[in-house]
Amino acid sequence: MPNIQKLALPMWTSLDINSIQSAFSKWQNLQTLIIHPFISMTVREVSSVELQAIGENCRNLTTIKFTTMLSKDLANIIVCNFPSLERVSFRCNYACIEASISLIIGLPNLKIFNLSHCIFTENTGTGRSCIIGMRPRDELVQAGTKKLVRFMVCCSDCTICQDVWKHANNPNRYGLEFRYVKEERWKTDEIKEHH
Repeated sequence: MPNIQKLALPMWTSLDINSIQSAFSKWQNLQTLIIHPFISMTVREVSSVELQAIGENCRNLTTIKFTTMLSKDLANIIVCNFPSLERVSFRCNYACIEASISLIIGLPNLKIFNLSHCIFTENTGTGRSCIIGMRPRDELVQAGTKKLVRFMVCCSDCTICQDVWKHANNPNRYGLEFRYVKEERWKTDEIKEHH
């Protein structure tokens, strides 16, 4: 399938780096990639080696949708390996404020950035992050609305946010419901691909 344009990777963790390099070297026309690490509750970070292999082979990639948290490290990897990105989504995830601003500033062609239904965090300076809630900092909103064509974040009374996160602190119900959200959310992303 050398002309594939859109790909979702629901079993990301089952691929080794050689498989990734081999596969993506054949998919140079790929325009949309959904990275979906389908493993219980402890989602490992997508590594720089994996993303570098994709970035080197898929120069036409303009849209990436992640179903993993947005950290500063991941933002740096994206900026370094995908300078042509126009649309990025981290819908329904934990999103670091500093990392989000890094993507807005660091991706010169970024037009649409989806942070809908996210829980925002910020670095404390101790190497850890703290949760600040569903409302992003003003500096993030200003950076996004100033540069981007479309910047998606939620208001504090968003009913989807409440549905997604209502059981996050309840260990008895968290696993099943949040897993369902993780499996389904890339299918309902507000960002539509335009090929």
